[in-house]
Amino acid sequence: AAKNACIGGRQWNRALMLLAELRSLGVPRSAVTYNAMINGCRAGAQWVRALCVLEEMVASSYQPDAITFNSLMSVYGLGHRWELACEVLSWMQVKRIHPN
Repeated sequence: AAKNACIGGRQWNRALMLLAELRSLGVPRSAVTYNAMINGCRAGAQWVRALCVLEEMVASSYQPDAITFNSLMSVYGLGHRWELACEVLSWMQVKRIHPN
């Protein structure tokens, strides 16, 4: 709930700090948590932070899904990082996930 309040209030930095706190406390995260954090990075066009969350997601053995990829393309677009958005599209094709 706190995570969603931070993201909804465009306080992406607090949301990401919450993710770090969950990690340090050993609280399990889920794909939904990571997707929400990536989506929250859109508020400030924080594409670098979104990439870091993606890397942590994959390192934690969670597989990106259509929500992950769509959120990444959105934040990369807002950050004017079109080449990264194109890489996401390629990755989606490899994973046989259709953009929506």
